Amino acid sequence: MDRNRESHGVVNRIVRRYRPEKVILFDSAARGDGRSDSDIDPLIIKQCSEKRPCRSKKVFEALLVLHGIEPPRIHDLPKLLDSCVRIAPELKGLQDACELLTGLYVEARYPPEIPDYSKEDLVRAFEEARLVRALIEEVVAKD
Repeated sequence: MDRNRESHGVVNRIVRRYRPEKVILFDSAARGDGRSDSDIDPLIIKQCSEKRPCRSKKVFEALLVLHGIEPPRIHDLPKLLDSCVRIAPELKGLQDACELLTGLYVEARYPPEIPDYSKEDLVRAFEEARLVRALIEEVVAKD
């Protein structure tokens, strides 16, 4: 089976099982030029009652993909935000949130030593992540 057909099969299984509002594919799966060694990288959008951290990077990337723009392969949310602001100027106010979240994400993922965050830092980061997600969802809903 070719990789593109396999990608669509994966999406169909996700839709049947989880009934998401939307499934967005990234990279080669979205372009339809996947090779046998390509991964399938979906973003699944679904309301749920569980509390889970927002993946702001994927939310920004999804907005870019929805507008036919290949997202850059970076973890720098302010730079991703700059690309998104060209599509949706109302997102400009997320600059501080993106700087906070990038700092926490990069330090926690690539630490020279274990980061020492306070509970207040983490609570604020989750609040900012929810704000990012909510504003992106508003923009996507308008499209």
